[in-house]
Amino acid sequence: MATATDLLILADAFTAATKTSETAVSSRIFDDGKKLAAIRRGKDITLRRFNLAISWFAEHWPEDAAWPDKVPRPAPSLTLPRCAGEGGGEGAAVAAGSAVGNIGEARR
Repeated sequence: MATATDLLILADAFTAATKTSETAVSSRIFDDGKKLAAIRRGKDITLRRFNLAISWFAEHWPEDAAWPDKVPRPAPSLTLPRCAGEGGGEGAAVAAGSAVGNIGEARR
């Protein structure tokens, strides 16, 4: 079973591999630059947001970076979620019912 620790392991590995700040990654995934920091401090997120975040990492993982061994990687999806800043935001992503999207993120 995946946990918040797994999500943070992915965030740490992704930020290191892409040289992107945690705030920027959090904004892309959650449309909220403070969400990963809040999770790190012990705050909760819904299961849906958690699953969407894990899927976001799977869809956007750099090809030249290894996926962390301790975290199970979900199967690739057939559709890409919408990207924050590309119209829609969280409400549109949820309304669209994207099972793999992020909460306001996606297409590269």
